[in-house]
Amino acid sequence: MPVKPSSYKYSLILLLVVVSIAFFLIFTKPVKQLPLQRIPPLQVTVIPVQTAEMAPRISVTGYLRPARKAKLHFELAGQLQGRYVKAGKQVGKGDLLLQLEDGDYADAVAEARAGLQEEQAAIERDRLLLSYLQDNRKLQQQEVARMQRLGKKSLASQSKYGETRQRLLQLQADEEKLKYSVVTAAARLQLRQVTLRRAQRNLARTRLLAPFAGVVNVVAVQVGDYVSPSQVALELVSIDRLELYCEVDSQTAYALKLGQQVAVRINGVSQQGRIIAIQSDPDPATFTHQVRVSLAGEHLLPGQLGQADLPL
Repeated sequence: MPVKPSSYKYSLILLLVVVSIAFFLIFTKPVKQLPLQRIPPLQVTVIPVQTAEMAPRISVTGYLRPARKAKLHFELAGQLQGRYVKAGKQVGKGDLLLQLEDGDYADAVAEARAGLQEEQAAIERDRLLLSYLQDNRKLQQQEVARMQRLGKKSLASQSKYGETRQRLLQLQADEEKLKYSVVTAAARLQLRQVTLRRAQRNLARTRLLAPFAGVVNVVAVQVGDYVSPSQVALELVSIDRLELYCEVDSQTAYALKLGQQVAVRINGVSQQGRIIAIQSDPDPATFTHQVRVSLAGEHLLPGQLGQADLPL
């Protein structure tokens, strides 16, 4: 039996109504309410705000070395007579370290001192002789004048006048010699004094003294050795203050200043140091700049490693 077209129409409308009711029921479904729970109070930690300088820093490693180090040598050649120190001994400024044979130099001082005394005595003698000679010359001038008056009356007087005048000329020549000796006395005396001072300095150079207080590091000569001026005889170091020697790049060196305070850590202990030297021209092989930081040498030894915090 054939189906009527109106039946399809009613069936489609019914289906649409059923679907619409289903969607409506789904979207209008009541939301399940969760039970409210009590929220515990929050704990807040208050930290005081402090001002601080936020500056970048770089840590560099270096090694300690003595602030003062001297390689001592004699200024004269000779045989070593005395050795009064050993490596590791603490010495003060001016202490006697080594000594050469000084017999020849002591004799040179005695000879120069005797020559000075002789010259001083000769100068006093010449001054006294000059005064005597000037008086004698005045008397001779008077005698020449008297013989000149008598020579007009007799031939004998004329002959004696010539002898008297010749004697006067001799006295005048001797007077000029003594005047020259007296005038140059100060110069000759100074030359003698220079000779004496030079001999005294040479005698002092036979003794090698400590130029500063420190510790003897190396003694390179023994008693009886012949020592030359170019030979290093002793090495002296001062460890009261040490220097941290490190190398930095150009950017770091540009940021540093002489006298700047930096923190240095050695064996886990931190202390303040002061920058005392910055190499301006870098090393041509490594293109790094040498920086030296001065530190107190207490409880530290040369050769130890340390880290310096350098501000950029």
